[in-house]
Amino acid sequence: PAKTICDMAEDALGLYVGKFVEALYIVFFFLVLSLNLRSMGNFLTGNMLPEVPILLILGLMLFVGAFAVRKGLSVIGAGSFFIFAVFVFMLILELILQIRQMRLDNFLPLLGEESKFIPKGILYSFTIPMGRTVSLLVLMGFVADRENLKKTMYKGILLGGGVLLAIVLRDTAVLGVLVGVLLNTVFETVQLLDLVGLFTRVEVIFILQYVFIAFIDVAVIFFSLKVALGKLFNIKDRKKDQRLVYPIGVALLFGAYYICSSNTHLRSLLENVIPYLFLIFQIG
Repeated sequence: PAKTICDMAEDALGLYVGKFVEALYIVFFFLVLSLNLRSMGNFLTGNMLPEVPILLILGLMLFVGAFAVRKGLSVIGAGSFFIFAVFVFMLILELILQIRQMRLDNFLPLLGEESKFIPKGILYSFTIPMGRTVSLLVLMGFVADRENLKKTMYKGILLGGGVLLAIVLRDTAVLGVLVGVLLNTVFETVQLLDLVGLFTRVEVIFILQYVFIAFIDVAVIFFSLKVALGKLFNIKDRKKDQRLVYPIGVALLFGAYYICSSNTHLRSLLENVIPYLFLIFQIG
């Protein structure tokens, strides 16, 4: 489409109903970002920076995200390409280093007693990891090369899906049934990297790649939130539009800080509340 999801909502539903739908998507983007930021903050304070206040970590992540959003979508895109290329290279290196730790019997049984949880797992994957791709519908209005848009989207979906599949298969092959118990399976898997005692805390280097890839997610949704908010209030001037960035960042800082009280609370939200809430936005 040549328009953003906000423009399409107003064209299809009229001005007032369209504005209401825009407001709903603003709430959706705000919740997604708050959850993403809190999840990253919990991860960093729990595994890498235990002495640093989580509010400071959230503030630094939002400051960098706000800086990227103010620089524009082209800067975010260029940085994303470089970060993703490094991410794929590091992932391939991880797979090679952990081949000896992978066991095929960790995939068995394929449909055992836990098969009753498959529908819930599908709902979780559809609404939370994949649900945030709704933000891409905001970015459609900024694409210059529309002739190759569909082809590029298909390539991106296949490449991104392949990378996610490789991570899930790697974690399952290494951890087995623990995948369903551990909160941060990627971190636990990377911690098991065996470099024959040559290096210590090597997992920190590999984990940083996941932090950087999560930053792309934050920057893109942050940009979409800014665009949707500007459209809701009919802000067309670029300078006025840029002024929204830091107030949004402050609101997100408090949203991410107060959205949950602990990792256990966050996990409960992600498993029992958020999938059903986000499904409303995706069906709409």
